[in-house]
Amino acid sequence: MEKCPVCDWKLEGQVLPETHHEGRSYRFCSDDCKSKLDKSPKGYLANALAQENSDREKIVHHIDELFKAFIRKDLGAIRRGHTSDWKGFQVGSRHLVRGIDEYMEAAQQVLKNFDDRRYEMLDLDVQVHGDVAVVFYLAKVWIAVPSGGEQAILLRSVDIYRKEPQGWNQCGSNICTAKGKEATPC
Repeated sequence: MEKCPVCDWKLEGQVLPETHHEGRSYRFCSDDCKSKLDKSPKGYLANALAQENSDREKIVHHIDELFKAFIRKDLGAIRRGHTSDWKGFQVGSRHLVRGIDEYMEAAQQVLKNFDDRRYEMLDLDVQVHGDVAVVFYLAKVWIAVPSGGEQAILLRSVDIYRKEPQGWNQCGSNICTAKGKEATPC
């Protein structure tokens, strides 16, 4: 839920006052709060930016933990890392995956087809919008090959995260391999 950066009230769907500061848009619960921020943006935005940076760090940590869970083949951790109403596309899926049970079926196929060994995040952008965040990333994952060696594949993903009482959790994604003979259509 988006909150007013001045008084921290939850913002509902009605038409709300809005202003722009340093390339970002901010919405307010009232014209009075908008006026306060317009007069002294740094004072009001310092807390909002600190919270946003903290949220970004928590989401990046969550992504790291999900990669590690896939490497360990830890189905419990993978399940806990996603919301019950998860929707999106998993590597190789040919239809919209709906719900955690269907996600876990797709994840088990990924674990069966790819023996992840390690990963490196190549590029990452986290955009926090209140209690929802959009994450874009490109990662290199090394998988085991039958000859005993490893092969690197590139994963391209857009993830949706939602802030829940227990913290940030992935509620949607479109993930696919980016190129090479193992590439999957996005």
